[in-house]
Amino acid sequence: MKLSVFGSSSAGNGYALEFDNGKILLIEAGVPLKAFIEKYPDRWGDVLGCLITHEHKDHCKFVEQYIEFGINIYATSETLEAICVKGFYKTHVMPPQQILVFDKHISVLPFKVVHNALNPVGFMIIDTKTDESLLFITDSAYLEYRFQDIDYMVIECNNIEEVANFNNLNGRMASSIYHMNLETTKRFLSHCDLKNTKKIILIHLSDANSIETRMINEVQEQTNISTSVANAGDVYELRKDPF
Repeated sequence: MKLSVFGSSSAGNGYALEFDNGKILLIEAGVPLKAFIEKYPDRWGDVLGCLITHEHKDHCKFVEQYIEFGINIYATSETLEAICVKGFYKTHVMPPQQILVFDKHISVLPFKVVHNALNPVGFMIIDTKTDESLLFITDSAYLEYRFQDIDYMVIECNNIEEVANFNNLNGRMASSIYHMNLETTKRFLSHCDLKNTKKIILIHLSDANSIETRMINEVQEQTNISTSVANAGDVYELRKDPF
């Protein structure tokens, strides 16, 4: 798998996950379609669709551009309704806890998360041909699940609680209780079986309330797994066997 990052913040979120067979899944429509067109100018026949986690603008603001370009949009019924595209051509309801098969070897399991949205979800994405799995979680206060046998974790680590509290006391931007902070992210990871996990990518960091180096160091120290912070322009070559 290869993960390209087009945005990973409250300004806009967008990712492209490319599989070994050349197929592409877009995740979120919070950045203009132009970013994807420039990355994949001649590959739109390979795009399986765009997954949207919830209706907040930094995750779906440009969804109509994607629809107009002929990209299939997948989200929960409540999310599609909230962004006023339910029933539109190229939109598809994706119920939580039901596996959706996109390709002979590629499937997605949406699962519920905890956020101030109508029916937000995360995704477990599986490629059975290469026996790879990727977990995608953004915008969630916490997680009630325990995962195992996940190769790549793409997970929110929005803020550091004491930094956010300091900024709040000084009249600066406060963090939301509906986003995972560093301790929440570490707690979630500690409850998962990470013996097969090869990479952790932290996403959706708050500009005001995060410290990238501290987040990377603490997660990597706890898990002993290579950890990075996603920024626009990043490309991650994800391999179960690095050699």
